[in-house]
Amino acid sequence: MTRGEIIAKWDGMAPRERDAWVAEAVFGWRKEERPNSPESEYNAWYWVNSSGNVEVPVNFFKPTRLLDDAWSVLEVFYAYIVKRNDGVNHYFAAIKTDEGAFVSQAYGEAAPEAMCLAAIIARLTEEVAA
Repeated sequence: MTRGEIIAKWDGMAPRERDAWVAEAVFGWRKEERPNSPESEYNAWYWVNSSGNVEVPVNFFKPTRLLDDAWSVLEVFYAYIVKRNDGVNHYFAAIKTDEGAFVSQAYGEAAPEAMCLAAIIARLTEEVAA
């Protein structure tokens, strides 16, 4: 996908859809139902990694809305920057290579939104290796 296509898709998504896209595109998690799990009293749906291990219940992972979850997304990459733009209620996030070159950047009304969008752009435009 191109950067423009990614941003257009992102803009048309609800927050939960964005969270799911981040889980799948950045971490490679898949959504799986585990009704007999001890945690199923909260939610039987979990994000599961490629080894089949449960990472987190689906309803508890909110990277586009919770700052702690958003930081876990950026930590997948070599280097990143997050800052608030002066005089504007927007945030900037960028992902860099080990040589310091910017390969992905995004803006958002909240820091987690900008962080996750930059990660999606980096992953889906295949500009940054894991």
